[in-house]
Amino acid sequence: MNVTERHIESKKRIGTLRGQAVIEVKTTGGLYMVVCNKSGGIETLGTGPHRAVARFIAQKREPTLVVTELSKSDYLDEAAIRSVLAKYEQITDQLRELEKALEE
Repeated sequence: MNVTERHIESKKRIGTLRGQAVIEVKTTGGLYMVVCNKSGGIETLGTGPHRAVARFIAQKREPTLVVTELSKSDYLDEAAIRSVLAKYEQITDQLRELEKALEE
């Protein structure tokens, strides 16, 4: 996946992880990504069709993630998103593998 600036609809800082800023990116296609800087590039923490799904996956994978930017629409019960979790966890894994490959 090659996301460039023209594919980004919005981005904002939503928290911190290991002293690094955590950014929420919304693409023009509607994919939400939670990312942070990693030496030499970006680390994808979570993805989803809704910001709450991306944040849920990010917090599941990185329990020390501190989210400081919240809104009412951020909470979704896991049962409500269970049907899409596996798909977007797989997308997150694929992006993380791609990022690792690019580092080498």
